Amino acid sequence: MIYYFYYYYYYYYYYYYYYYYYYYYYYYYYYYYYYYYYYYYNYYYYYYYYYYYYYYYYYYYYYYYYYYYYYYYYYYYYYYYYYYYYYYYYYYYYYYYYYYYYYYYYYYYYYYFYYYFYYYYY
Repeated sequence: MIYYFYYYYYYYYYYYYYYYYYYYYYYYYYYYYYYYYYYYYNYYYYYYYYYYYYYYYYYYYYYYYYYYYYYYYYYYYYYYYYYYYYYYYYYYYYYYYYYYYYYYYYYYYYYYFYYYFYYYYY
């Protein structure tokens, strides 16, 4: 009986031993692969997430500088033509008044000498 007792004892002992061994072995690899694929896919998930994030970031600043350059360009030419016409009209009126006063004094002295000689001789 003792022989059978030890026999069944070791039998069940090894049975439960291998049972729990494979049990933990199974769950160990189950969680291992679970976390493996979990981090694996999350890695690619975050990878694509940051990829599109930086892509969007780059896209945003690309168009930001594009429109910045665009408006700066037109801003520059706007003021360029603004000052251009400003000086154009400035010189235009300058010469206009110049000739205006020129003829004004011309006729002024003309009539002045005219009356002067008129009263002088007559």
